[in-house]
Amino acid sequence: MLLLVLTLCLVSCADSALDDNPNDEKDTLYNDMYFILDGDKWKLCDFEGLDVTSPIFDEVGNNFCFSLCPVKQNGKWGYITQTGEFIIEPRYEMAYGFDKNGCALVSENGRYGIIGTNGQYILEPIYDSIGPVTNSRCIAGSNGKYTVLNEIYEPVSEPLDYYMDFFYENGYATLYTDKGMKGCINADGKIIVEPIYNELGRFAKNGLANFKLGNRRGYINTEGEIVLELEGCIDAAEFHDNGLARVVFEDSIYFINEKGEKVLGPYNNDTLINPYYFTKSGLCIVASNENSLVGLMDKNGEMLTDFAYNIIMESSFPVEYPELLWIVVREKCGLMKDGKVILEPQFQFIDGFEENGTAPYTVIEEDGDQKY
Repeated sequence: MLLLVLTLCLVSCADSALDDNPNDEKDTLYNDMYFILDGDKWKLCDFEGLDVTSPIFDEVGNNFCFSLCPVKQNGKWGYITQTGEFIIEPRYEMAYGFDKNGCALVSENGRYGIIGTNGQYILEPIYDSIGPVTNSRCIAGSNGKYTVLNEIYEPVSEPLDYYMDFFYENGYATLYTDKGMKGCINADGKIIVEPIYNELGRFAKNGLANFKLGNRRGYINTEGEIVLELEGCIDAAEFHDNGLARVVFEDSIYFINEKGEKVLGPYNNDTLINPYYFTKSGLCIVASNENSLVGLMDKNGEMLTDFAYNIIMESSFPVEYPELLWIVVREKCGLMKDGKVILEPQFQFIDGFEENGTAPYTVIEEDGDQKY
């Protein structure tokens, strides 16, 4: 299940930009148009199932945005309208759907760039890689140097020698040296934490990020200053929105506040439970060391459930419902809310919820067939 969730979360820059305004023409997903694989080629059909094109496409994108969809023909990618006609002729080695700003990622001659809906380059194909836009920023790499771009792909930093992944909600991105050391950069492209740390987490709402520097562990602020160092700590997690962080010592686990005070615990000692982390809804998933089953604990350390589940996991794709948790008992999946079972475990799997409040599920019938 975890592998599936992680796989589903790997969306392209095109997919992630289609959720702002479903009533806006440019963001509409044209669900009345769809592609059908006919032999080894794809054809475009309308909502009545009538052919709009013959089977002529090698590969196809998954949506129309700005009334354009990427398709591959004769080994090259281009963009068609709902009539099946090319408005941007096939010329690209790879092409992705348009985002809400009318920008699409394409590659040509082994380099990546950004085009507009007219097929003209907004950003010339000069980069080895261009990451997805997250929190109005993305990372473009070229010849071992990386540049911060804004949501319309304008550079906001000089090229840096460090690799960067993506920007988190707090406006910071982790940067890495070629030896794997970590630091941090802000949305203006300014290095605020030099890459000297073995480990460096995200900055939480309280402005603190967990670090490992050699054998030292603790927390730094957004100025890069060490404000909390934990003697004897062997693992320190990021702070949750509730102001608590999970820290591990040789013989026990605690939750601490931003002052370093031990608020909850010790665990794994006389309590015989192992707390994992706080979910977005503020509940903590914990496991029993006696039978490896899991349950839920509230922020005050009070158990809300028995240790009765093989798995408890957040369900957040493609639309987040933080109050809902997947539960699994003997390979059957159900749902929990606020520590109460609202759907008894009975399905093989439950996928993430859509914006309309529904979720697909699968069952295994007596003859062994999987049904959706």
